[in-house]
Amino acid sequence: PTPLSSLELGCAALAAILTTWSLLAVGLAQLGLFQAWAVAAAVVIACAAGWGVWRHLNPIAHSTLRRETIFLTILLVGGGLLYSWPAEEFPQNGDASIYPNTATMLLRTGGLAYHYAPLDGLTVEQKELFYIPADSQLRTMEIQSYEGLLYGAYYLVDPDQNTIVSSRPPLTIVWMGLLGMLAGEQVMLYVPALFGTLSLVTVYFLGKRLFGAGAGAVAALWLLVSFPQLHFSRAPYAEVVGQFFVLSFLYALVTYWQTRRLMFITMGIAALTAAFAARIDTILAVPTLLLFLALLALKRDWKAVRVGLVGAVIAVAFTMWTVNRPYVGATAEILLGGQLQFVSQLPALAQLGMIAAGLGGMALLAWLVSRMPAAWRSGLFRWGLTVLVIAGVSYALWVRPLFPEYALRADGSLFATHSEEILATVTRYLSPVFLWLAAAGVILLAWRKHPRFEQILLLVFAASFAGPFLWKYTTARVYPV
Repeated sequence: PTPLSSLELGCAALAAILTTWSLLAVGLAQLGLFQAWAVAAAVVIACAAGWGVWRHLNPIAHSTLRRETIFLTILLVGGGLLYSWPAEEFPQNGDASIYPNTATMLLRTGGLAYHYAPLDGLTVEQKELFYIPADSQLRTMEIQSYEGLLYGAYYLVDPDQNTIVSSRPPLTIVWMGLLGMLAGEQVMLYVPALFGTLSLVTVYFLGKRLFGAGAGAVAALWLLVSFPQLHFSRAPYAEVVGQFFVLSFLYALVTYWQTRRLMFITMGIAALTAAFAARIDTILAVPTLLLFLALLALKRDWKAVRVGLVGAVIAVAFTMWTVNRPYVGATAEILLGGQLQFVSQLPALAQLGMIAAGLGGMALLAWLVSRMPAAWRSGLFRWGLTVLVIAGVSYALWVRPLFPEYALRADGSLFATHSEEILATVTRYLSPVFLWLAAAGVILLAWRKHPRFEQILLLVFAASFAGPFLWKYTTARVYPV
């Protein structure tokens, strides 16, 4: 394993500061206390946390190579030049308008729930002229998690008290609130540029720990010029904010396995909690955490298991307290009414039967594999993964686009859409070569004689996100998530 350099330690301390402040700020917004004195106190606490990480890990740090310092300087300057001109037209359109406008309300009120005075004294029928009722928002279903959608940016949750709440997760909003508090509303638009640039450094150090400095450098440079990274680092969305924290989560787990410093487990779980507060789809990283804890148990590293379990319980409790319930609830409703509709239509006993059958099949497969000779197990894993990866990528690129999906027009008629929301569209921004290179990397890793645990962790992390991405996700031409 690569020794921890002093520069890498500094970046880890910075990640600890950003994570700590993020969680404190989300808590302050939840309490309605996002005010200058409280924000300043959170900054002091976060800096103390970063100093604690530095002091604790400094004894194992080594001097930084000059070429690494030069490369990271080039990376930061490149990210700053490419990302630091915000696309100011985007806040006027679609979801991009939500984050800066909600951050402005956060600065005015100190919280994420507001009383909407224009509705005072109106009848129910008159109030509905101001917002889209939940039963009219979608033609195919009625949203139950809120009463209406106001300006496309706020959820009306209590029409009697005229209470509205933010319609997006809070983390990006509080960061925009911080920059707006320090330097004005226009500076809010630099939050994506900040985290998009910091993600480049995280990718470098993650790649360095997994495969060496050369691989980390190549990955960071590819990410630097990736079209989706350019798009979302200039537009006021939450994608790159969640990206930074979920990559910090994976980096922390990998670094713990190499250094056995318990602080990295705490940092990793905190980073995953922050990532979920930015983008709820980062819940797809949970299988990586479960595998990490399971393998710690197999290694009988019980102290680390206890730290991980306690951290996970605290993270779940914090998330349940601060989560945007109308947003998460509506997302779940749309999923269960769309892609997962077949699940919601099954009787409860059938759902339990499917779960039991799945668990039973996995147990049977594990038992059969355990009875095989070691050479057979290794061959089955390698060939099975190779076939699965090739088949999955081939399906995503060439088979899936052949089957249209149908969307509703305003008049109620259906029209077919092709390739707008699947990974095949993304390859038009880049090249199918990138996807096949990634697939080749997975296959080559599986065929190594002695792959390291950290690299297996990376495979699970990638597979958890690739599953839905290869099938269906919001990768439309105007929104390359």
